[in-house]
Amino acid sequence: QKVYGKTTKEAYGPMYNSHQIKDGKVIVTFDNPGAGLKSADEKALNWFEVSDCSQKNGSGPYVYVKAVARVIGKNQIEAYSPEVAAPKFVRFSWHKFARNNLVNSEGLPGFAFRTDDYPDPKAR
Repeated sequence: QKVYGKTTKEAYGPMYNSHQIKDGKVIVTFDNPGAGLKSADEKALNWFEVSDCSQKNGSGPYVYVKAVARVIGKNQIEAYSPEVAAPKFVRFSWHKFARNNLVNSEGLPGFAFRTDDYPDPKAR
């Protein structure tokens, strides 16, 4: 794409663009969806987690719980958890052993991201 100027296919997998909170759910918008986002293995999307800003023992990293995630548009995913009534943050594939199944129409995998403001990105 960069060398030959061919733009018929996506060159990158889905990348986080933005998110919004709506009715207890996090709507995540991605760049590079191609013709649309999907699950690589046709199973439920995995490795999405949400947090309501609570922290372990009142300090330390935010507490995240596994989220239910589904495609709701060409470039959007909806993520939520019944355990988190008012989510503030979302993260995706945020573990060193994560094997996520989010891909774009070209089959390229989604990039890991987090939306929280916790200063240590390696903290779990």
